[in-house]
Amino acid sequence: MNLNNVAASMAGFGAGVVLFFIALVLILFIMFILEYIFQSLAFYRFMQNRNLDNAFLAWIPIVRHYTFGKVYDDINEKQGKKTYFGIILLILSAIMWLPGFLHISVNGLDVINTSSWLVRFAVLILELICFHLIFKKYAPNNPSYFVLTVIFSIFPIIAPFVPGLCLLKASKNEPVSETKD
Repeated sequence: MNLNNVAASMAGFGAGVVLFFIALVLILFIMFILEYIFQSLAFYRFMQNRNLDNAFLAWIPIVRHYTFGKVYDDINEKQGKKTYFGIILLILSAIMWLPGFLHISVNGLDVINTSSWLVRFAVLILELICFHLIFKKYAPNNPSYFVLTVIFSIFPIIAPFVPGLCLLKASKNEPVSETKD
């Protein structure tokens, strides 16, 4: 076996691996952009349909979590319940992004990063609670929307755009009765 042939084969293999990873990252990036667009458009529609102020906030990173909670709060308010998910999600979302700006270590333990995972988990749970009520009101006859949203929110690497697509489809519907649960 010629050393030049082995070197050429290894270089070709390496280039193929690099191209594969570049394509994978590009595909994931596009899928996450689609997720952002689908969810933002869905919550923009929900906010407009419910006559809530500042629907454009659905397009602003970090602040868009406020719109998730605000739609949830509005549905609950129509049922006589007072909730503050909009404000809570806004605060948690801001805290969730804080590690990107701060770095605090105590005895070698990354304090901010550790707590950010707990905050991310709390945001996920609150989002799923919001999505459950929204699907209950806007797509009551299609429980698969919520099931898909849960699965692809927990495992977003598979197809991160699915929850946004489900929300977008539900946002085209009129809500069921607002006075009873």
